[in-house]
Amino acid sequence: MNKLFALIFLLITIPSIGLAQSNTIPTVIVTAPRISADSIDTDFQTSSVTVISKDEFDTKVATVADILKKETGIQIRQSGGLGSFSTVNIRGSSSRQVNVYLDGVLLNGAFGGSVDLSQFALGNVESIEIYRGNAPVQLGFSGIGGAINIKTRKLQGEPLKQLTLGVGSFESKKLAVSVADSYLGNEFFVSAEYLAADNDFDIVNQNGTFDNPRDDFVEKRNNADFNHTSGLFSINRSINEFVNAKLITQFFDKEDKLANSLNTEDNRAKLETVFLSTQVKLDYFYQPGVSYGFKLFSSEKTEFFQDDGDLTGLEANKEEGTTLTYGSVLQSSFSLDSHLLNLNLESKVEKYSLIDFKLSNTFKYKRTQNILGLQDEWLSPDGKWVVSISGRLFYIVDKSEQGNVDKSDWETNLSAGALYTINDTVQLRANISSAIRTPQLFELYGDRGYFKGNADLVPENAINYDAGLLFTTQNSKTSASIFYRSLTDAIVNVFGSQGTGKAFNIAKAKVMGLELDTFYKINGVWSVSTKSTLQDSENLSKGPDTNGNSLAGLYTLSNFAMTSVLLRSTTYTLEYRHQSGGFYDASNDAVIPDQNVVNLSAKWQNKSSSLELRIDNFSDKLIEDFNRFSMPGRHFFIVYKQNF
Repeated sequence: MNKLFALIFLLITIPSIGLAQSNTIPTVIVTAPRISADSIDTDFQTSSVTVISKDEFDTKVATVADILKKETGIQIRQSGGLGSFSTVNIRGSSSRQVNVYLDGVLLNGAFGGSVDLSQFALGNVESIEIYRGNAPVQLGFSGIGGAINIKTRKLQGEPLKQLTLGVGSFESKKLAVSVADSYLGNEFFVSAEYLAADNDFDIVNQNGTFDNPRDDFVEKRNNADFNHTSGLFSINRSINEFVNAKLITQFFDKEDKLANSLNTEDNRAKLETVFLSTQVKLDYFYQPGVSYGFKLFSSEKTEFFQDDGDLTGLEANKEEGTTLTYGSVLQSSFSLDSHLLNLNLESKVEKYSLIDFKLSNTFKYKRTQNILGLQDEWLSPDGKWVVSISGRLFYIVDKSEQGNVDKSDWETNLSAGALYTINDTVQLRANISSAIRTPQLFELYGDRGYFKGNADLVPENAINYDAGLLFTTQNSKTSASIFYRSLTDAIVNVFGSQGTGKAFNIAKAKVMGLELDTFYKINGVWSVSTKSTLQDSENLSKGPDTNGNSLAGLYTLSNFAMTSVLLRSTTYTLEYRHQSGGFYDASNDAVIPDQNVVNLSAKWQNKSSSLELRIDNFSDKLIEDFNRFSMPGRHFFIVYKQNF
């Protein structure tokens, strides 16, 4: 397996030439790079993987959610505009079925489940990894809808001093500063970013009658501004030739004003989120081909929600929820002949407390999770086959302090995949995996009377199948994938006439689709790329109004096309995004409007600086997102970046 990760050149001789006086032949020894136990080689994954590097987004006035929109198999649900609440679906999954990680640590909370991707500004991000279907065992949990791993920035060889300034429509603004260097054997990276916008763009107010356009009117969007401040500090040190230590600390404070569907002018609802995470990691390189990793992590996330006017929910509300998470991970990697074995042992405790200031009540919940994962990757002697088999064992204990109710479960996941390299041009992939979504704590134990708990819930279960082809030439790259998911015991939230809900394992569904991703370099200055997803879903639940229908909130067809031309030092880009098909509701009565968006950009750059002008939704089309929130019309951004 060493062939996959390193080339070892033990001895390079350089003959003496010319007028050299010595007969000694210099010797250069190049050692193989040390691979940490949690490293994932995305080029040798049997499943479909996309890696988005910072070069593609470092001058964008955007969040992680905005960057993911164009990718195949991905759908982003937003509540309107830059920085708005944004969740992700992969291959027809729900947002709770997609695991989101920050440097390999799971972010999905035990209480609510979904991750708001707008909380992650791009100034602290090195790359974003998308795993459709099965995720490698190094990430611990396996999600029904795959995984997204956000990797933070670090020193990349050369020292860095960088300043980024951006302004745009609707009072949007960005300020980011990054510094990376080394001192006394310590490599460090420090960054900070401020991102904000008023989001007071024109919208069509449908006056609550979505099927009657005669009472619609145009007005400015109210109470939708946000402010986001974030920072990152990391330090890395080689203690000796065998041990490496790393510390990563990340912080953000985001304040969102919350618009409602009626765009009420006197609405003052708001949500403030404060997040602090710390990760300490030790890598022990025991010998070539054998490494160990030990990780300690902790985070605290506090969300303060206030709606005194009862304009966004069921009633006036003022509450504070705090999630405290801590745990440890022990990982090891062994290269044995043609096998690479990865072991992952993780223990995690998550405590969630909610203070309801209106009712003067406090609710507390706790989840303890233990995971044992083992993965074997086999490389055939001729280097053409990579076969991966992995298994995970979960033990989860839940507790609600309200009734001292305990619930524990053992669960298992299995997956297998193969990658076959026919020649330098063609690769084939195929995978099968099982995955679960554990019920959220609010589904098990309820939520302040708005939602009744159901302690009899079992995890959602899915079987994922996919197969793909990769065709690569000197100037082009084309990948095609087909996928199929069978979902059982899916959890559905059923609401009664009084507005209270309860979760039940009553749903079944299947999702199938095709993904096509192409890139073609026409010549040295002109390139074209396309990304398309065609998917079909079917609700297999027994309800008379839903059986045989499409799942709610999923587009049938998504297309993204981009062409770029480099003239002198400026790159001109034209983008087109299309989405169509799908329904807002499970009964398939309300059709989601089509989206057709054109974006333009021009980016000038040299070795030390760049200037980018971007115009989104150039044709000023009316766009409505899944939740019936209007999205911005034509808007622009200007971003300047300077390296010192």
